[in-house]
Amino acid sequence: MHKSLLAVALALALAGCTHNLPKNSSFFGGRAPIIERSMAPNTFATATKGEVIYSETSSRMTDGAILNGEADYRYALNHKHLLPGTVLLTFPFNGRTYYCSQGDEQKKSDAGLSFNSICFLDRKGDGTFDQIQDLVFYNDTLVQAFGQTADIAPTPYHVQQVPFGQVSVQSDLVFDGVKDGYVIIEHRLHPQDVAAPAPYRRKFFVQVPQQDPVTLSIPLEPFEGMSMPEVFKLPALQVVMLNLVITKADDRSVQYSILKSWAPWRMSGTLSQKGEFTTVPTAP
Repeated sequence: MHKSLLAVALALALAGCTHNLPKNSSFFGGRAPIIERSMAPNTFATATKGEVIYSETSSRMTDGAILNGEADYRYALNHKHLLPGTVLLTFPFNGRTYYCSQGDEQKKSDAGLSFNSICFLDRKGDGTFDQIQDLVFYNDTLVQAFGQTADIAPTPYHVQQVPFGQVSVQSDLVFDGVKDGYVIIEHRLHPQDVAAPAPYRRKFFVQVPQQDPVTLSIPLEPFEGMSMPEVFKLPALQVVMLNLVITKADDRSVQYSILKSWAPWRMSGTLSQKGEFTTVPTAP
């Protein structure tokens, strides 16, 4: 309640010196995930049984900066003191690049902002912030407008990738051979660079191609019998199917291409430890 009243007071105090942000601003939407893919679409490849045939990694890192010095900001009831090492997130807006603090970790939006977030600007492009811009929020997380602008003593910073999510997650497709006339593809989700068995796995089946290639569509969403944490951080973005085209296969090897990869995705937490689940192939 105290924060809500303070937010209202600040909004009223800054009413004469704010400008609204357009709805398509990066301050409103979820932060775009950084996706690494093992191969480009429409690239043909061959793999043997047990090999990873395709992989995507959704990184926990994002574009940002680190404060190299202290920043102190006072205006009316608002006082913020940021220490060296503070992590800032990048927000391009109106031809300028802002670097914003994340504020309250428990209430931050998909974009990474919350009540207590403030944005820095390097107007000279000399590696030091010289201006702070406050944000006016609704319900602690929805950015309504830029608020008070204040000049500050030059504060050094450096640009780098910074942590945003809890974990980098890797999504693998593995060729698991051929059985009873079906190509078997195992889908695994696991934390990146972790040697332990993948906690999330399932198997897909498609008939062995005869004369024409066959296409197997594989979703990234949760499925019956398994769970994933809190779905994805981009609720407005439909996570489309990945289309795997198989041109030739036997129990030893497979020839394939990726017609279409998954849409950008992000896991909002760590993967749950779950048992194996296998889909049942449709009888021919």
